[in-house]
Amino acid sequence: IHTLGNTSQQHFTQDFYSRQRIVGVFGDVTLGYKNYAFINGTLRNDWSSTLPVENRSYLYPSVSGSLVFTDALGIKSDIMDYGKVRIGWAKVGRDAAPYSLEDVYTINPNFLGIPSATLPSTANSPDLKPEFTTELEIGGQFSFFKRLVELDVAWYDRNSTNLIAIITTPASSGYGAKVTNFGAISNQGVEIDLIVRPIRTKDFNWDIHGVFTKNNNEVTELTSGVERIQAAGIIAGINPYFEPGMPYGYLRGTVSARDDQGNLLIDPVTGWIIQADNEAFIGDPNPEFKLGITNTLSYKGFQLT
Repeated sequence: IHTLGNTSQQHFTQDFYSRQRIVGVFGDVTLGYKNYAFINGTLRNDWSSTLPVENRSYLYPSVSGSLVFTDALGIKSDIMDYGKVRIGWAKVGRDAAPYSLEDVYTINPNFLGIPSATLPSTANSPDLKPEFTTELEIGGQFSFFKRLVELDVAWYDRNSTNLIAIITTPASSGYGAKVTNFGAISNQGVEIDLIVRPIRTKDFNWDIHGVFTKNNNEVTELTSGVERIQAAGIIAGINPYFEPGMPYGYLRGTVSARDDQGNLLIDPVTGWIIQADNEAFIGDPNPEFKLGITNTLSYKGFQLT
């Protein structure tokens, strides 16, 4: 048997083998008009072995269109030499990890001649549904002053539903965690890509390339009856959580107790700050925005970035 466990000398921590099968059909159609107007559509259906029979088939389409309006309107200008607008909508499906449907006993080595079998600490779900993400994007590409300035801008609205993950469960359930469709997440944002070429000569060129992105993230739904879900911990007293109306993975942890005016409460015996009974919001790990600027200087085949 070709597994690492079937060797005489072993120097590894884990040996795991899994099988997964996906069968899919896919179609793609693109229509163009006079090389300045385009429409593209796709349609795909997958059948996955990692989902239950009633949910293993899932369909997801997409459609997009673009228009080079400078060509369509015959614009000839020394200011704007190229302009294109685009819009697209897409839906994407995703299955689960292998062996997420049924709980299977593990056969343990004999103990004092008595064999035993145990269930895993993570419960699987026989009624899993495929995960879906839908997105609408609107954007455009523009070029000015004979490509001295180029701009690409986009706005998007992305929503993910039936998210599949392993979430913690009360120990009274008999399991420490469970595989389930735990909720939905929304992302909205903008992406801006700008290139400016202040110097462009035969031998020397200077390009400035800036990229700006801003994403607003929010958990919009959790499985019924669940107020919040704890993700994997970071350090003692600080953990990321999923909670409707809050950013994905926001941090909760121990905080100091305060009175109604916001003053810290001090233990008169020890002099230490009193810790509040309940955890609270202490931070958002999601950045407000991301920004990058790159300068490239070129001279006779030599380039400095």
